[in-house]
Amino acid sequence: MSMYCHVAFAVAAASAAAILFVGLYQSRLVGRLICPIFGEGREGVADAPFARPFGIPDGYIGAVLYIVIIACPLQM
Repeated sequence: MSMYCHVAFAVAAASAAAILFVGLYQSRLVGRLICPIFGEGREGVADAPFARPFGIPDGYIGAVLYIVIIACPLQM
């Protein structure tokens, strides 16, 4: 694997962890969202009606998609 693949893998893994945290918040398994860069106000977006397509928290959908991105290069 090239260095670029390792960087892409690391970014996808970090993104999967972050969006999984949002999904846990949307399921109320985590008390509040923490954003070290922008601070407060993220709960309003995560709790919006459009954040649950088909009744599934979009944090979980995003985490699954990042895991697929991580798994794709491993299949080659």
